[in-house]
Amino acid sequence: MLYRWPAPAPEVARLLAHAQPDDRPFVLASGPGDPALSSWSYVGLEALAQHSTLEQAWPTLTGWSSSGEPPFTGGLVGYLGYDQGWAYVKRPRPPRLDPLGLPNAAIFSYDAIYARHEPSGVGYVCAQPNPEARRRAERLQALLSEATPTPQGSLRTPLQARISEEQYRRRVAVLLDAIAAGELYQANLSYGVEGRYAGDPVATFLRVLESPPPFAAFLGLGAGQTIVSASPECFFDLEGPSRRISAYPIKGTRGRSVDRELDHRLAEELVRDPKERAEHLMIVDLLRNDLGRIALPGSVQVNGLAYVESFPTVHHLTSRVQANLPPQLPVNALWSALFPGGSITGAPKLRSMELIDELEGEARGVYTGSIFYAGADGSLRSNIAIRTASFAGEWVRFGVGGGIVADSRPEQEWEETKLKAKALSRALRGE
Repeated sequence: MLYRWPAPAPEVARLLAHAQPDDRPFVLASGPGDPALSSWSYVGLEALAQHSTLEQAWPTLTGWSSSGEPPFTGGLVGYLGYDQGWAYVKRPRPPRLDPLGLPNAAIFSYDAIYARHEPSGVGYVCAQPNPEARRRAERLQALLSEATPTPQGSLRTPLQARISEEQYRRRVAVLLDAIAAGELYQANLSYGVEGRYAGDPVATFLRVLESPPPFAAFLGLGAGQTIVSASPECFFDLEGPSRRISAYPIKGTRGRSVDRELDHRLAEELVRDPKERAEHLMIVDLLRNDLGRIALPGSVQVNGLAYVESFPTVHHLTSRVQANLPPQLPVNALWSALFPGGSITGAPKLRSMELIDELEGEARGVYTGSIFYAGADGSLRSNIAIRTASFAGEWVRFGVGGGIVADSRPEQEWEETKLKAKALSRALRGE
């Protein structure tokens, strides 16, 4: 740590307005949620290198230090797109190309960052112990003191779904037939939404942060490509020194109401709904199985089952599945066991992936992949990249979807996808 800002320290996102085209900036911003997960936000401006795989990126942290406070003081930040998951399954195939031409995976290293402890409002400028990292940290410190311009940007055409409601219903019907035939129990069916965007994607990200989700992210990839994530879901959180891993699957949704009494009833209805609970428990069991493949024997536990988390437009059911990992487990083995997340594939995972791939017919891109940071001490925190938009040139695109089970009704599933799209759509429109 080089510098400590007393409270109230500057918000992390303000540095985005000062980013230069070659900076490859990132922001990982925390909103209200589990205190163990949502206390810290981070930003970095100057990426040292770009990697396409974790296996390639991880060795570059050799010799880096980690103070433990803040939990992340520099390291790797990036994403794996959903289609990268095909490399980790028993019947692999080459990944489809991202619809907007973004890389299927991009991982950057940062040796100087700014971290903000959200509960206290205290900020820290951190750097690795070398002259170039110190120079980059001093730039961050100087920019935090400068006036911040207000970026402008919003949709210039209405958002359009890539399929019609009738096409979506036919795809749901195919999955219902497969479930009835015993091929699978659940599949997460999605489709793309796109439109034309004018201006700076930073403007959309700042609007996302007006009601911040727990795992918001901004990634500037260069070449006019940007990712904005308003994800409410933690994929997994790995504590480096202890090797304790926690996964937080989300499955089950209800819309919210401005009427407090009705809003409370909707949350209670979600908890009691047998369909939503059965759908959720399937994914919890899938996560237990995935973790059981790599965890120390007997260490997998569910330490919070089907509890409600409330976000600006929806209530969700969340669980917490935890385990202890072997000290020397390779990072590739971790992702091979868990990725893609079960909450956005289905159960059993491989068959659901195959069926939804056939039905959707195009790559999901970053959507339902994972955005993460990885520290030199082995810590790794990742989200499930839902509520996540990709920008390329004048185009913006994001995906929406939901879990299909035996008693799903196609018309209700269609309405649920529109509900899930609401918050990000508002941010894109500038509302």
